[in-house]
Amino acid sequence: MESYIEELKKNGLQEYEAKVYFTLLKMSSLNATEISKFSKVPRTKIYSVLDNLVKKEFCLRMRGNTKKYKALNPKVAFSNLVYEIEEKRENIAHLVESLETFYETEKRGTDSLDDYIEILTNRNQIHERYVSLVKNTKHEFIGFAKPPYAHERNKQKLHTQEKVEFEILRKGVIEKVLYEYPDEEDMEFIINHIEKCVKAGEEARMIEKIPVKMYISDGRYVLMALDNPKFSTSNFTMILIEHPDLALANKILFEYLWERAMTLEEFKTKEKL
Repeated sequence: MESYIEELKKNGLQEYEAKVYFTLLKMSSLNATEISKFSKVPRTKIYSVLDNLVKKEFCLRMRGNTKKYKALNPKVAFSNLVYEIEEKRENIAHLVESLETFYETEKRGTDSLDDYIEILTNRNQIHERYVSLVKNTKHEFIGFAKPPYAHERNKQKLHTQEKVEFEILRKGVIEKVLYEYPDEEDMEFIINHIEKCVKAGEEARMIEKIPVKMYISDGRYVLMALDNPKFSTSNFTMILIEHPDLALANKILFEYLWERAMTLEEFKTKEKL
């Protein structure tokens, strides 16, 4: 029971609302006194909680002289919440796109070095900026991939990253990534990810050691890791620099290492995977 209550609290209901809704799911139709008894929600709070659940369309007040309440099917109850979340997500996406256009327009014509540099100090920031960088790549995306990873083995984050990578590959963007040999504990997870990317059209090679975690977009933008815990409690900081000369220098380094790296199949044979 407690696990369900916690999940309901994480997904739109207050604690008393979660307890009442879960009780009604188990017990069918009940009056307020019975609901208070079985849910352990105080009598002084039960009517306001029930009113909230009716407004949120998680339960309904049944017809008749005796005021009884019944839970709505979870698929129905959560449909409105899912719609609201999707609507908010869409609105936020539009807002971000508009503000980003405004930001880029305002940035033009200024001479400050800060206009060319972004410091990203936590994994969520880094994940979102990486996704944006990939999504906006038009011609070529190059990667030096090594831990730590912004997706933190979070399947949803990794799926989002893979989705935008596969989208640019379908559009004809060249994507080449050098991967550092994974640790034994990460081996299966990382190899599965690389195999999916290769199947989608990415060129991938494996090398024992990569000097720096870095991504280059369209020969202009460089997203690279910094070993500088001063900026972040997570000890994971990356910096995004818009600088074609820096991008070119690092692409030369990439090509040098690429020639000395092995294919995924060669690596799997070596590791007997």
